[in-house]
Amino acid sequence: MNSALRIIVVAAIACASQARCEDVSQLQQKEMIAAALQPDGKGAPLLSEKETLEVKSSLEGYEKGTKTFEEVTKGEWPKTTINLIKYYQVHSNEVTLKMLLPVSRCYGMASKGIEAAALAQSYLNVYSNDSRGWDVLAAAKLITGSKTEALETMKKSVSLGSNKNLSGLGILAYDAGRKDIIESLVIPRALAVKKSARDITTKQEILRFLVYYSLETKNKRLFVDTLQGMGVAEIAVDEEMKGLVLQGCELFKAEETQKLCLELAK
Repeated sequence: MNSALRIIVVAAIACASQARCEDVSQLQQKEMIAAALQPDGKGAPLLSEKETLEVKSSLEGYEKGTKTFEEVTKGEWPKTTINLIKYYQVHSNEVTLKMLLPVSRCYGMASKGIEAAALAQSYLNVYSNDSRGWDVLAAAKLITGSKTEALETMKKSVSLGSNKNLSGLGILAYDAGRKDIIESLVIPRALAVKKSARDITTKQEILRFLVYYSLETKNKRLFVDTLQGMGVAEIAVDEEMKGLVLQGCELFKAEETQKLCLELAK
């Protein structure tokens, strides 16, 4: 698997698991958040009374089920991320076990992988069947550079029904020489959900991985199965995907994809 692809997809894994990625460099993100989290003279992060009440209300809403995970962790970036972390640093004794997961995600968004992993693991020690928890932990493990642990964590997440890190699991499994995971788990699930995936980014990542893998392994059957039921518009919207599919069209010359290939080449 070429290194450029690996970098792009692994970055996408972290973005998908951590809620969003802004159009600024990772270094800029770190500098912005580090500056905002500088403690005051007493060693406590600065958070106004209003901000404290807003974060508390948001987390309590999540605890009661009136706010979703996305609503708590997205918001105005990077303000939401920074304020959640600040709140936790001062009021950790008021943060319930369930609240640890959104806090963990925010630590991950701040590139603080060690802290993010510790909080996610504490959550999973109780809520071990929550695939979202494993998604958040997987992103934290990637941030710390623990690819082997990230691989196992993603495998657990996918096994529990999450598709968010499906393509990421495929990439890490390929890097680790674990074709068994790709063949037995990633490909069957990816082919099953490639049309039904609700999130457009997740869907494109799944399709991109399947096409890449079919090219890397010269697997004509996989290439054909991947394109089955797909329309020109779904492929052409992504220039990189279009280029890859055209490579496959030239390589495999499959009768089943001939019509699609001709239309795509126009």
